[in-house]
Amino acid sequence: MDLEIPHSLGAVAAQARVAQVTPGIEKDFGAECRWDDASRLRVTRKGLQATLSILEDRVRVSVELGLFLRPMGPSIRNGIAKRLAEVLA
Repeated sequence: MDLEIPHSLGAVAAQARVAQVTPGIEKDFGAECRWDDASRLRVTRKGLQATLSILEDRVRVSVELGLFLRPMGPSIRNGIAKRLAEVLA
């Protein structure tokens, strides 16, 4: 599943805001967050792999769900979109 969250922060400020919430993602969801570079964050946990690409005017999210989590795909998508919109506001 792919989604894009628009923002008006610029890439550097958007990356800084996402970086502030990664410890919470790791703690709350038991995920591992790893920055490939300043603009790409990989989030992994059992049954989920996600890549966040931080662009100048949007964050592009690509999520792969395991078999067990697929039925919850729409609510996972909505949760990601809502949380990122809050972080990037």
